[in-house]
Amino acid sequence: MKKKATVIIITMILLLSLGIFVSEAALNDDDPLISLSYLNMVIDELKDSFSQDILDQDDAISLVKEDMDKAKTDIEDLNTEIETLTDSIAENNNSTTSPSEGLVIVELFATEDLMNNSGKSETDTGTNRIHIGTNLIGDAGTEIILRYSSSSTNAITSDLGGLSDITAGVDLANGEAIPKNHLLIIPRSDGRGVSVNEYAIFMVRGSYTVN
Repeated sequence: MKKKATVIIITMILLLSLGIFVSEAALNDDDPLISLSYLNMVIDELKDSFSQDILDQDDAISLVKEDMDKAKTDIEDLNTEIETLTDSIAENNNSTTSPSEGLVIVELFATEDLMNNSGKSETDTGTNRIHIGTNLIGDAGTEIILRYSSSSTNAITSDLGGLSDITAGVDLANGEAIPKNHLLIIPRSDGRGVSVNEYAIFMVRGSYTVN
């Protein structure tokens, strides 16, 4: 009987010690005791989280790709516009049309021989312009003053009217002689201007074409 009681006491002590160990282990973060089912649950949650992260990254990459494609298209469109603008500038530089700007001196030779005999060269830039042609056609609002002419210089008009001679306060008819040092204004962009037979020097403010 005494031996049986001793065994019971020892067994109780062992069970109590085991309970304390389990409780301490469950509360110890350094060495927690977990079940297999709990471990599988945690693994499944991690897998789901990783899968969602991958999906989110795929969406982000797709958005970045769309932005890059749009930027590429915008750059291509911009390059096209630059090429078009460059071509337009080149065409303007190759023409004899002066853009609207300040006062310039225009020397107009009727023929290349006359220009060569003068020792000058044709140019359409700078404040002094030298052109080969017989007609100086102005756009609307262009101001023209004849400073010198080696021969007759005449008005070029249109069906809508003549040249406005502001100095004299008259309208010059087609073919009428241009007075020197008179301010002329082109009323419309309809082909009005002045013509020369040999050589003339003009003061011009505004855009014009020589032909």
